[in-house]
Amino acid sequence: MSEDFVIWGASTVADAAIVRDLEGFDDEFGLTIGKPLLKGFPTDVEFHMDPDFPKDRVLADNVENENMVVLVSEAAHRFLLAQQLSQVEYLPVTIVDQEGRPASTGHVIVNPVDPVDAIDMARSELEMSEISEGYIDTMDKLVLAPERIPADRHLFRLEGFRRVVVVRRSLAQAIDLQGFTGFGWIEIDDYPDN
Repeated sequence: MSEDFVIWGASTVADAAIVRDLEGFDDEFGLTIGKPLLKGFPTDVEFHMDPDFPKDRVLADNVENENMVVLVSEAAHRFLLAQQLSQVEYLPVTIVDQEGRPASTGHVIVNPVDPVDAIDMARSELEMSEISEGYIDTMDKLVLAPERIPADRHLFRLEGFRRVVVVRRSLAQAIDLQGFTGFGWIEIDDYPDN
């Protein structure tokens, strides 16, 4: 059932850094469509803390960013690795502070590959892109077809809709029990209004 799933989101953390300006990797679109990228992923990829907020330097376990990627701490990465998630890559990055110094070399991009064709197109309210064939441009109401989601997929992107990462509620609950910072979940029924 679709209530068994939530969308990866974020929660507020005091003085948390928001990162932007991905450097060292040119295929940003590939990071959001479920494309396998681990093989040949550069070793010098950087995110930069937003210079417009020089006092926001706290690195949460789930780092907000403008690139629509899941970016997590070393501790959250270790936890996700232990879950042995199917079809998920972990891409190492450096986070650079507002002065240009490395603030973290332990964060990773969580890259769910092989998107799942699980959108109920008939019951969802959406508009297809006129530019990118097969991609959804806007989503006013998201309805999943849970019967099309393989049992071993706990974290995944949706075929044709790159804006969200879907998480099994059981995994979201397990993450919450760890006490990590910055994690938040959006109910499917609340998307995109939340």
